[in-house]
Amino acid sequence: MIKEIELLIGKKLPSALKDYFQSSKCGGYSFPLKEPTPFGDGIIEDIFLLNSEDLNDDEFFEMGMMWIGENVFGDGLFFSFREKDFASIYYFEHDNRCFWKDELFYEMFPNLSDDIVEYLQKRRDGEVPKKEEGYENFYLIANSFEEFLSVVEVLEY
Repeated sequence: MIKEIELLIGKKLPSALKDYFQSSKCGGYSFPLKEPTPFGDGIIEDIFLLNSEDLNDDEFFEMGMMWIGENVFGDGLFFSFREKDFASIYYFEHDNRCFWKDELFYEMFPNLSDDIVEYLQKRRDGEVPKKEEGYENFYLIANSFEEFLSVVEVLEY
């Protein structure tokens, strides 16, 4: 399956990513992100490799992002195979919180965490980096899978 994916994206996957999938590890993971987020740290319950047929049908694949993990909330872990940030690992937040008004955060979460309050303040002050259209909900975790593995915390169930 790895060879099929490499043919599909036209590039070799990094060794650390291939080694991870060949070791068949499983479990949940928590990790910090490299940029301010409207949700705090990321959490993924499963990391996987889709087959090439499913990748071809995935809307994110056309954007140069390969879906490699998820959680029960619908958020995802993505591997970039774009030229400008090849091998970077991103967290995708599907609720579009980056577009929510401040009031909605306080209505939805009466005991808002300090991290999110800080994000909202940075956003008001114009300190949240602008993102290219279509990638607003992608948040950088690491510049490589090796770096990603160095910052994750395995969750005990």
